[in-house]
Amino acid sequence: LRWGFDHRIHHAYVDTDNDPYNINKGFLYAHCTWIIDKPRKIDSKVVPDLLNNKLVMFQHNHIGKLIVLTNFIAFFVVGWLLNDFLGSFFIALWLRMFALHHFTWFINSLAHIWGEKPFSQEQTAVDNYFLAMLTFGEGYHNYHHTFANDYRNGIRWFQFDPTKWLIWTLNKLGL
Repeated sequence: LRWGFDHRIHHAYVDTDNDPYNINKGFLYAHCTWIIDKPRKIDSKVVPDLLNNKLVMFQHNHIGKLIVLTNFIAFFVVGWLLNDFLGSFFIALWLRMFALHHFTWFINSLAHIWGEKPFSQEQTAVDNYFLAMLTFGEGYHNYHHTFANDYRNGIRWFQFDPTKWLIWTLNKLGL
């Protein structure tokens, strides 16, 4: 719910003072220091569909417990597979969280400064193949901002975007 709200606000106000990850406030701000800002109150007019989604609301209402549970599971599964719980503490918890957060945050920072603008010249969002490889297609950010309602990011056959194929497949299965 929080991410969906912030993401919709980002698209509505990209590159302005109302953009929660405004690249014009600097690379470090767009990358990660935005997180220390006081979060905006979630406006029900921005995310009414999400507020009516039982799964989204379950996650929103139990986020703390879910974070602990999923990290606990990752730690124990990797520790059991490698027979090394100390290594699992560093790999499955710290390294995984570090990489996941920074690769995700690169979309707010690098995907707004380093790459090409094949679709929209007006916004800072860019397409970056390298970032797409790290983020399962999210690096095609210029397309994403130009056609925000399209589930795809990489639209050409050679563009790495496994997320679009996952969404397409789940849709065909009725999910």
